[in-house]
Amino acid sequence: MLNLLMEPDIDPGKAVNPGLVDETFKEDYIRSLCNMRIPTITVRQIHQLPNGTGVEATPMDLNYVSMTFKVIGGAPFLSSFQEQLQVLELQDQCTLPRLQIPKPAISL
Repeated sequence: MLNLLMEPDIDPGKAVNPGLVDETFKEDYIRSLCNMRIPTITVRQIHQLPNGTGVEATPMDLNYVSMTFKVIGGAPFLSSFQEQLQVLELQDQCTLPRLQIPKPAISL
């Protein structure tokens, strides 16, 4: 999986060029779901995990806005994202990025 980090005021279509691509693994998403207080049984069902995974989350796990898509190695790819951003207000302690997303889709 590739994960494009959303820095303030960047164009996701050009994000690969400046090196804003970060490889994200299944364990990262499990920690993220645990950090969101998703019940353990639900996390196990989503990721088809056996009982007793013992995955611990920290507040810093995947604490950023991201767009994720699967890429098959050695083949060209195209991915589309809807232009939508949910703004969450957290006691004025958090500045959310402004996304510049070309319409209707992104071609990387």
